[in-house]
Amino acid sequence: MLKRKAGRPLSLGLGPAKKQQQQQQQRETRTVRPSVFAADGDDDDNDDDDRGGAGPAEAEAEAEAEAEAAAASGKTRQMDAFLEELRHKQERRREAGADDGATTNLYVSGLDPAVDEQALCAAFGRFGAVASVKIMWPRTDEERGRLHNSGFVSFMARRSAEDALRAMDGAAVGGHVVRVGWGRHVPVPARPLFVPDGGAGEADEDEEAEAAQCAAAVPTGQPFNARAESGSGSDGIAEVHVRRPGDRRVARLIHWTAEHVIRHGPEFECLLLARTRGDPRFRFLRDSAAADHAYYRWRMYSLLSGDTKAHWRRQMFFMYDRGPVWPPGLGARARARLERRVRLVTGAARGPIAAAMAAALRQAHAADDVADVVCGALAAPGAAPGERLARLLLASDILHNCAAAPVAGAWRLRDAFAARLRAAFDCLGAAHRGIDARLKAEHFRRRVLAVLAVWEAWALFPRETIQGLAGGFL
Repeated sequence: MLKRKAGRPLSLGLGPAKKQQQQQQQRETRTVRPSVFAADGDDDDNDDDDRGGAGPAEAEAEAEAEAEAAAASGKTRQMDAFLEELRHKQERRREAGADDGATTNLYVSGLDPAVDEQALCAAFGRFGAVASVKIMWPRTDEERGRLHNSGFVSFMARRSAEDALRAMDGAAVGGHVVRVGWGRHVPVPARPLFVPDGGAGEADEDEEAEAAQCAAAVPTGQPFNARAESGSGSDGIAEVHVRRPGDRRVARLIHWTAEHVIRHGPEFECLLLARTRGDPRFRFLRDSAAADHAYYRWRMYSLLSGDTKAHWRRQMFFMYDRGPVWPPGLGARARARLERRVRLVTGAARGPIAAAMAAALRQAHAADDVADVVCGALAAPGAAPGERLARLLLASDILHNCAAAPVAGAWRLRDAFAARLRAAFDCLGAAHRGIDARLKAEHFRRRVLAVLAVWEAWALFPRETIQGLAGGFL
């Protein structure tokens, strides 16, 4: 029989590994703790073994699982933030657009929230005449939390936009470094919003000429770069919009060429084409898509039809069968008379508004010129808030009556205004934010929104267009 000493356990000849395993099990038994997930929440130590208490191994496993879950949750939040930032970048890219070779519109991002339209115009205006300025003001708490805005600056001339792009990309405006790129093409108005060095509100001759070329430079594939109108009375017929060159030297050269071709015949034109090859002054003879070429062909056709230099027929005509229709432009004198009429609209008196509306409808054959004059007066620098509201009412009356007016082509006025109202309402928004008196500013805002509500009721423009015009006042 085996004997053992008192106080010493009987050894059964177990190996070292077996002894180490027994010792580990004894330690785990002595250190067992109650489970925090027990069904009845009892903390009695005597019930640990019966209630499935968690030992160190289970606790470590649970801690690792919680850490993995927290890490996964953190990765999910990081992924959500990354996707949200990617979405914002894609939206900014869609807003910015791409350079089509003709746009004069610049997209500016990273603006200090304290920078308004006037400050942005002052920063970019030193590069040339500015056609329009717009800041995309935040509308939601999420957008305000970005702590930066974006906007657009459109110039009258491509050259000015290129200079501003080179100088301002990466420059500081209001304490923030901004990024500048090309924006989508927008129509260029006849008169600029801002001219550097306190000019009289008109661009120089070279900028006016370049602005006119940029406005019609986007090719359409039609003869004379004609454009198909979308109005209710257009029937899908393409139109050639004739504009007098802004550079007087180019206009005089076109007049001289047209008179000599009429006098000496087409042989003179062929000889002139051969001898002026490579001369940029005679580009209007070769480039059939240029605006100056359309003016040259219209001037020659007009003189051959019995018109004079100062007076020509106002009816639209077809120069050849199955070709585009040619609506004649507004002469310099007729435009000056219309501008005087519009400038007299300074208040809510119905007389000046009715007279200016009648004059505009009579010149409906030159819809682009009429819209330029009215929208230019609406956004004129230095105009009082009351004058802007009165001219907005004038534009509303013209739009309301253009469909029913007994004037040929009056429906074209709606399309002409639609292409220019965005820039005009940007100027209205800047004027609204520049009113110091709170009650006057609220009155101005309500009047503008009331006009837009009437336009929506009349279904003048699509709902999306109305909402876009109202965005700066909401």
